[in-house]
Amino acid sequence: MDRPDLPILIGEKGKKIGYVIFLSLILVFLGLRFLYIEADFPQDITRSGVLYTDEGWYSNGAVAFAPTGNWYIPGDFNPFVNLPVVPLIQKAVFSVFGTSLGTARMIVAVSFCLLVILIYSLVRHYSDGVTAGLVAVLLSTSYILFSFSRLAILDIPALTIALGA
Repeated sequence: MDRPDLPILIGEKGKKIGYVIFLSLILVFLGLRFLYIEADFPQDITRSGVLYTDEGWYSNGAVAFAPTGNWYIPGDFNPFVNLPVVPLIQKAVFSVFGTSLGTARMIVAVSFCLLVILIYSLVRHYSDGVTAGLVAVLLSTSYILFSFSRLAILDIPALTIALGA
């Protein structure tokens, strides 16, 4: 006996409802990244139990540029030397929205949203829409990715730029 295909059982209306559910889940979980963006993570986010403090370290070149007009800080970590694009983006965003931890974190949260769109597009190119939607839902609901997409570090924006290229 032949088994009818799933699309026949679901129908076009069911497919549209499925797309709306996928999109709603993705938008809700991506939107959660922007709530209380300046709030710090709990101390137990790392195994050592100390607060995560690398955020300012990664943004110090763009932060230092505002008062000094210079990217390079002698004797300090200078991310502009080996990752120049993200500090340029930070400088541009800081000049519009002001220099703050929330603004630096916002850059990463927006970069993660763009990253999910790029990965969805890539998977959709090589597979079907259901698989691409599942990948986007998995990425947007991952706790670890949620944590790192709210930290002002350069990893996610650099990955977004590399994947976009």
